[in-house]
Amino acid sequence: MKTKLISALTRMLLRSRAVLTLCFAVAGLHTASAQIDLNGTWVDNQGHPITVTQNGAQMFAVDSRGISGSGIIDAAGNLNYVLTNWRPGTRFAGVIVSANEIQFAYEGRSIGGWKRANAPVNLVNLAGAWRCANGLICMVTQNGSNLYFDFGNGGGAQSGGVFLNGSTIKATYWEETASISPDGRTLTWSQGFNGGAVWRR
Repeated sequence: MKTKLISALTRMLLRSRAVLTLCFAVAGLHTASAQIDLNGTWVDNQGHPITVTQNGAQMFAVDSRGISGSGIIDAAGNLNYVLTNWRPGTRFAGVIVSANEIQFAYEGRSIGGWKRANAPVNLVNLAGAWRCANGLICMVTQNGSNLYFDFGNGGGAQSGGVFLNGSTIKATYWEETASISPDGRTLTWSQGFNGGAVWRR
């Protein structure tokens, strides 16, 4: 009789623990949805606009090319994001840095992130001379978020440009982007006119 009573009490405790675990998980999802609002327009590090809609801890996104995905936000601000119509099933680990920034990783490697469109951004001053490809001196002129690039200091190609966000710029005529180093002294260009070149102060 005593053994049966202990066994019954053990089963009851295990059921109670399972129910509590489920309640905490649901509460965590509700906490996440209450703490963050991702609804609105975002921009990726290539300049593509992304429309995000959110329902509680679930979100759905589609960019200007029609590439879509969905995700689940946990209580810690992590986002499990899965593509749905281009390479469907591809998973990305996202971290919601703030209400204006999400950073993503794929298979443990950082791949950049999204910034909320029209979010206030502190822009680094890029104006002046840069050492660019083949030892040439390139000049950058800056007016707010607008840029002008002179490849070769008057002896080469020129392009207008713009900040896509606080860490990425785009040369509009050359149709390529560059990432800005944290100290603002290095520009790493994507493949294109500059062929992946690195400009340094």
